Amino acid sequence: MVMQQQLPVGDPSVRDLEAVVIELIGAYQELETLGQEQHEAMRYAQPAVIAECVRRQNEVVQRITKGEQRRASVVASLAERIGAEEKSATRITRIAASCAADDQERLQQAAETLKESIARVTKLNEVSRRSAESLAKHMQGLWGQIGAELSHAGTYSSAGAVAKGTAVMSSLDARG
Repeated sequence: MVMQQQLPVGDPSVRDLEAVVIELIGAYQELETLGQEQHEAMRYAQPAVIAECVRRQNEVVQRITKGEQRRASVVASLAERIGAEEKSATRITRIAASCAADDQERLQQAAETLKESIARVTKLNEVSRRSAESLAKHMQGLWGQIGAELSHAGTYSSAGAVAKGTAVMSSLDARG
């Protein structure tokens, strides 16, 4: 087992990690804002706004992916220096514990803020998912009512297919 090393004050890799975490915080905050805009657009049935939000969210998610790759690389490097066995899976707070006091406080605060931002986005996504499901069920119900109204004879279902109903029997005596 490698002894834990103390990272020097102002270590460039620690600064890089802090910068990446701050970028990720900004990206998650932007994702949260876009999620709120999308949720409002769903409330007011604005499909063009929803589409634009989704497009912009995809761009932010791509930035987050690149940021996470950079974070994992810097964390792996720092983890090796401090003797952590987890490498890229090492928690930022674990690295912060090996930093000088000033760096430690900033890095821990950034890690906590990132964690809170991710939690808010996760919660908002869950609310939006439930809203979308509810809206889809509501629309299915409306289409069923429309189908029933358009099918005065009750022959067609809401899907446009012949619905199974009561059997009609008739006969004709053609003997004459």
